[in-house]
Amino acid sequence: MREKLIAVTSRDGKITRGYSSDNQTWTSPEDKDFFTSQIAAASLIVMGRLTYESIKTHIKHQQGRLRVVMTSTPQDFQDEAIEGALEFTSESPKELVKRFENEHNEMLVVGGSKVFTDFVRDGLIDEMYLTIEPLYFGEGKPLFTDENIKIDMAFNWRRVLNDRGTLLLKYSR
Repeated sequence: MREKLIAVTSRDGKITRGYSSDNQTWTSPEDKDFFTSQIAAASLIVMGRLTYESIKTHIKHQQGRLRVVMTSTPQDFQDEAIEGALEFTSESPKELVKRFENEHNEMLVVGGSKVFTDFVRDGLIDEMYLTIEPLYFGEGKPLFTDENIKIDMAFNWRRVLNDRGTLLLKYSR
């Protein structure tokens, strides 16, 4: 199974404007189109609790497209779970990959900072798609929670997504 990280940041590396979890309106339409196309093609999508809570009203659940929410308290979300479409787990990234490696070709990791950090720290990301919006926030959540995290990936390509200079970068191991 291939693990793919997809994120959008400001030029100063923030995935949120400020520290609110509900503020993704700053991303460009072009990034939203790319992200939507990746979600539509994925059968397994992994995210953290804060990411889930910020987007849960926008999710269209479908059988055959499993969303897994990583949380230290999965029991708090039992009423929201949908068999085959939405589950909550306290498993580690390694445990998740092991559980799904024979069921899916790809795992799409979509956020947030802690989940990104945990997957990278465990050496589980094979591809990274990073959109950089031409904005500076100064404050907000960084892409990774650990400033000393190391990730060694090769640059594959870049695309300029719009006239504002939004960049989409692809890296792989």
